[in-house]
Amino acid sequence: MVQAANTVDRLLTTLVVLVCILPAAAYAQADSTQINFSISPNELPSVQVNQAEDGIEIRSVRVEGLEYLDESTVITGLTIKAGDILVGNVTAKLNAASEALYNTGWYQEKPLLALDSQGEGAVLKVTVHENPIYQGTTITGNTLFSTGRILQEVEGGPDGGNGQMKPGDVINVRSLQRAIDGISRLYADAGYIAAGVNNFSFSYAGADEGMVTLDISEGFVEDIIIAGLEGTREDVVRSQITHLHAGSVLTQDDIYRDINQIYNTGLFETVEPDIEQSLKPGYVQVILNVTEAATGQVGFGLGYSTINGLQGSVNYNEKNLFGSGKVLGATVVFSRNKPGLQLTYSDPYYKDDSFYSVSLYSLHERQQAAPGSAYESELAVDTQGVSLGYGQHLNEYDSWQSTFTIADYDYEVRKGDPFRGTDPRTRARLSAKGQTRKVGLSYTHDTRDNIFSTHQGIYVKPTWEIAGLGGDFSFQKQSLEAREFFKFGSGTLGFRERVGMGSGDIPIYEQWRLGGVQSVRGIPEDMLQGTHHLLLNGEYRVPFNDTVGGVAFMDAGWAGNGFDEMDNAVSAGLGARIKLSFLGVNAVRLDYAWQIAGDKEDHGGSRFHFFLGEMF
Repeated sequence: MVQAANTVDRLLTTLVVLVCILPAAAYAQADSTQINFSISPNELPSVQVNQAEDGIEIRSVRVEGLEYLDESTVITGLTIKAGDILVGNVTAKLNAASEALYNTGWYQEKPLLALDSQGEGAVLKVTVHENPIYQGTTITGNTLFSTGRILQEVEGGPDGGNGQMKPGDVINVRSLQRAIDGISRLYADAGYIAAGVNNFSFSYAGADEGMVTLDISEGFVEDIIIAGLEGTREDVVRSQITHLHAGSVLTQDDIYRDINQIYNTGLFETVEPDIEQSLKPGYVQVILNVTEAATGQVGFGLGYSTINGLQGSVNYNEKNLFGSGKVLGATVVFSRNKPGLQLTYSDPYYKDDSFYSVSLYSLHERQQAAPGSAYESELAVDTQGVSLGYGQHLNEYDSWQSTFTIADYDYEVRKGDPFRGTDPRTRARLSAKGQTRKVGLSYTHDTRDNIFSTHQGIYVKPTWEIAGLGGDFSFQKQSLEAREFFKFGSGTLGFRERVGMGSGDIPIYEQWRLGGVQSVRGIPEDMLQGTHHLLLNGEYRVPFNDTVGGVAFMDAGWAGNGFDEMDNAVSAGLGARIKLSFLGVNAVRLDYAWQIAGDKEDHGGSRFHFFLGEMF
């Protein structure tokens, strides 16, 4: 007991020094009239004391300085309780207990903890300076939400729940922080991703004692900076930034839509946003970090066609000519027919919102009818022509385009009679050779989130064509195509519907043709033909990782010389999608399909299909 008494005497002597030092540190700022709070307050000065090897028992706790709070509030927040025995570095334990009590949010500064001797133990004396009584809140900087609506997150109301503080309550910094979090959620739920409380403070003396001040920063855009450009002109990127504007409030929807528009140019591998606070209060800088894709690409395509045998293409495509986003391409198509050639040039950013394209081609293909039957026929068709296009973007989602095409058609019958079973007038229409001159007009409404790998959105495109204009054929064709995409589970549900009809002297090479890798999989190419058609496709696409995905699909098609006299076929199958970096945005498409119904089931069976890029 003598040894323990000596230990206590030495400890209490040291604590006298601690008690003398700590009040000076704690009240050094007592003449200030306003306090700003942070999550991690400064630690108390470190004062070394002797180790309490045998421990000091806390006999009781005495709280001083209370004006508003119940003593039980202080006791509850203490990590040192009556009956505890302090062993080791007592100063460190008192420091930790003081900080824990301060972090309960009720106090202007860290409470002062000291030990007074009491018999063989000690009394823990806790001196506190409470926050003032809450009187109200002054809100500045808000324009998007009313002061009353924001105040509901602090004091409660119909939209803000029970609130965090009421007039007459002692201000609690933790409760105030929860109110600030609620204000941030209010803005974030409305899509204002850079908005929140910039600063908060309250007065604890003077005429404004107990008044809280909240300074709202709503995240106005000061500037939009494009980083990472190498060969692409900045104006090409800025032409796609149509929602973000200097002086406007930054929203999640605006930045998301502009990023998609930039990515959909096909010029960039990645587009990543960054938001930085501006030196100008209440403003932010939006930084768009882009990684350019390869501009010049040599590509190839390879597949097998029941008509054309092994077929493929080799192409060179410069999609960012001179850094201006212009596209120059050349494609050589090969199969068991003679080679074909196509040259294209387009300017998606011609002037303001307009765009144009030019295409020259000399193509050779084979068309068949009734494949595998006794009446199988085959045509070798040669087409040479030029096509001009001009259009304009009306807004983010809508555009129109006009086209003018001159094409010379010639063919050779390679097998059977392609016109068997037709009346003389129809035979004359189908078998005609000559030149087609036609104009077209289309309108596109496109809300897809990503045109290369769509997860949601719709695409609608009506098209009208009229031929004549001094050519050898006079006819009209109308079509309507729609696509819908929905997120479903871990994948995407996609649907395509297309209906088309025609009238007049439509030659065989201008008819609608269904069957094969781009329309109805699982049946021979061109198995369904006519002046009228209906096509339905459905797919469920699931990515397994960044490179490989799987697809389940169903296709259905109808074609004939009228909606009341159509042949049809229905198929279903499974497929894989493999993305290869050197193919850019394209994906290798491997599909295996079975014909499961149709008027020409005996010509169906099952087929494997290979192609580059999604079907729709």
